[in-house]
Amino acid sequence: MSIAEPLKNIISYEWAKMSFLQQELEKLKITKEMFVEALIADIREVFRMMVGIENIPRTPLLIEPIIHFENSLTAMVGLTSTYSGLVCFHTTKNFAFKIASGMLGMEINELNEDVSDALGEITNVLTGSFKVHLARCGAKIKSSTPSVIASPDYNISAGSPENTITMRFSIGYDWFIVSVTLEDN
Repeated sequence: MSIAEPLKNIISYEWAKMSFLQQELEKLKITKEMFVEALIADIREVFRMMVGIENIPRTPLLIEPIIHFENSLTAMVGLTSTYSGLVCFHTTKNFAFKIASGMLGMEINELNEDVSDALGEITNVLTGSFKVHLARCGAKIKSSTPSVIASPDYNISAGSPENTITMRFSIGYDWFIVSVTLEDN
């Protein structure tokens, strides 16, 4: 069963005018729902294979982009070529520790280079899988190496909200946010 129908019902905001992202998805003959569905499948698969977490929700909450974070970590990969943009992965320290522990097969409960490397690698693999969907439709995209921010208080602005898809996943008390921004280069 396709999750496109439930996704239409959980979108918390409407794009007032046709955004660059919508125009480009139309050119690539992909609906926003199809693209989001593919992104969710990729996220679920990456967490299953790399971290050993099987219970990632099939229908995350689609939200407006968040720019202010407190006591969080953010991994980012830049995009360029046909489009410019950014893929961001935001989460709490505790969930970052769980991700790193799952990837490395050992208990991690302090912020260190292993945690940053794990989040960077997750974001890099997610970016690679997103690129595959766009490449199948003819887009050419290059990506940067991951960067990770771990700070008590920071802001990240990655382009216009109408060109960003932001998904919030909750797993018990843990959460993470994945956002993809694509803009005209």
